Amino acid sequence: MTSVTEHVIVVLRFTMLVVLIAALGSHLSFAAGPDSNAEDLANKIQSRYEHTADLSADFTQTLLIEGFETPMQSSGRISIKKPGRLYWEYRDPQAEHIYVNGDRVAFYTPAHNQVIQATLSRLAESRAPLHLLQGATRLREHFELEQVEPGDAQDNDRLQWLGLRPKEDGGVESRRRIVIGVDSKNHYIRTVGMHELNGNVTIIHFSNITANSNLPDSLFHCDMPTDVEIIQDLP
Repeated sequence: MTSVTEHVIVVLRFTMLVVLIAALGSHLSFAAGPDSNAEDLANKIQSRYEHTADLSADFTQTLLIEGFETPMQSSGRISIKKPGRLYWEYRDPQAEHIYVNGDRVAFYTPAHNQVIQATLSRLAESRAPLHLLQGATRLREHFELEQVEPGDAQDNDRLQWLGLRPKEDGGVESRRRIVIGVDSKNHYIRTVGMHELNGNVTIIHFSNITANSNLPDSLFHCDMPTDVEIIQDLP
C-alpha cells in the first residue's frame, strides 16, 4: 500500500498556488522584495484569484524520474472552492480521487475499494501549505519569489514565469524549486513545475479553466461504497 502522504504532498505542492491564492483572497499578501518583476506578477496573480470563488480545470501531469528515460503521465480534472476545498480527480491511467477539506484529506482508489484518511496538520511536509490554506501566514514567510526566464515550454509567448523556493524550518532557503507559468492575459496559472532535490521533476499543465461557475458543495464530498475499506494513515 502506498502511503497517503506521498499522494497528498504531490497534490499540495503542485496546486499550491491555485488553491492557496483562491482560498486566501484578501488575506494573502506579498512583502516587498528585491525582484520587483516577481512581486508585480505575484500581485497580479493574487488580484485574479481574489475574485475567484471557485475554479475547475483539466490537467495533464508528467513525472520525470532521475535516471529513467520514460516519463510517467497522467491526466484528470481539478476543482477548487473557497474556503479551502479541493477535489483532485485522476482519470487516466487509473481512477484516483483526492479530497481536501480544511485540515482533512481522503484518498480514494476505486480499483482497491479503499479510502485512506489523514489529517494534514499531522503531515510534516504539508504544514506550510496548510497554514496558508487557513490564512494563518503569508506567502513570503514560506517562499522566496524570483523572476524566471522562459524556456522551451509550449505557449511561452503568452506565459509569464514565477519561481518559488520553499524555506525550510528556521527560514533557511531550500534547494527545492517550484516554477509556475501564468497566462499573461488573465493571470490564471497554466503550468506548475516541481523540481525536487533528488532530480525528479513533475510538470502539470492546466487547460479548459472555468471560474466562478458555482460548483456544488457535493462535488467535494467523498462518496464511497458501503463496503469500502477505510484506513487511517498516520505519519
